[in-house]
Amino acid sequence: MWFYQIDWAAVATIALVIVTLYYAWSTHRILKQSEKTSKAIERQASALEESNRLLWQQREDTWRLARVVVQSSIATALDNIEEWKGRIKALEGSHVPLPSTIDLVPLDAPSAVYHATHISSELPLLLSGAFRKLEYAQRDIRVILDSGQIISSQVRNRIDSGLDFMDMAKAELNEAKKYLPKAPTSSKKNSD
Repeated sequence: MWFYQIDWAAVATIALVIVTLYYAWSTHRILKQSEKTSKAIERQASALEESNRLLWQQREDTWRLARVVVQSSIATALDNIEEWKGRIKALEGSHVPLPSTIDLVPLDAPSAVYHATHISSELPLLLSGAFRKLEYAQRDIRVILDSGQIISSQVRNRIDSGLDFMDMAKAELNEAKKYLPKAPTSSKKNSD
């Protein structure tokens, strides 16, 4: 019988070879998929790293801009205070006319308060308070202008009040300067 003449060991070997080839092909396919996945993960990691770098750069740029705007506004306000204190003192000694425009509060004050929020939570409060005091001082100076610069006791009180508001604003502005940090620096340097 032909059934007894088949070499079962050879058939088993051929079957084992076929199964081994199938496993090798299947393993190769899994390896290729794994390589594709690995490359996709590397691309995502690279994109994430670039995104982080850009976000860090944007943060640094925002801080630099905020620092410049706030620093400029503080400097302008301090210069305005000194200028107006000098004008008021000159008024007391002689009849030097005061300008009709009172410019104690910097024009960029709202922008400075907004940008201060990017630096610290205390800084916008200090700036707002200082600018408000400068507005009060402007109000008092307006009384001096409206009086025709005749110094009566009421005007004298307004002069003193205006000077006091300017001194308080100056103190707050000098305190605000302490909140102006250097721009943030990346803790991770590019290692390209």
